[in-house]
Amino acid sequence: MSTPHDDAILTNRANWDSRVPFHEQGYGLERYRTDPTYLSDTVRYDVPRLGPIAGLSVVHLQCHIGTDTLSLARLGARMSGLDFSQPALDVATRLAVDCGTSIDYRCADLYDAVEAFGPAQTTTQVSVQTRNVELTEATQDQIGR
Repeated sequence: MSTPHDDAILTNRANWDSRVPFHEQGYGLERYRTDPTYLSDTVRYDVPRLGPIAGLSVVHLQCHIGTDTLSLARLGARMSGLDFSQPALDVATRLAVDCGTSIDYRCADLYDAVEAFGPAQTTTQVSVQTRNVELTEATQDQIGR
């Protein structure tokens, strides 16, 4: 029997799944394919705040269709992305492949990130949705650093 929490997660996932075709058409993905230096507006805003990320292994949580994840990879980070919407990850994967960029995408709930990637996967967690770089204490404990 499902709980109200389970129902809320399913409703939220269905909502995000339903947005994918609109975002795929409306986010200007062709710019990423034709200009290998193009960065998303969010990442361009965050560049001065992020500091150097080249060479870091980064997991982008709630990566959706991967535009910010791809942009962070273009700054030199070794990127992984996590989202609970498989249709969004399908678009993200196609975009990365089209751009010749290797990104490890995983489909899981945000709260299952450590399980999805393993405890030693991340060294830095970037949350561009909140325009903030953070290595949370909970993540530090889970990755043993």
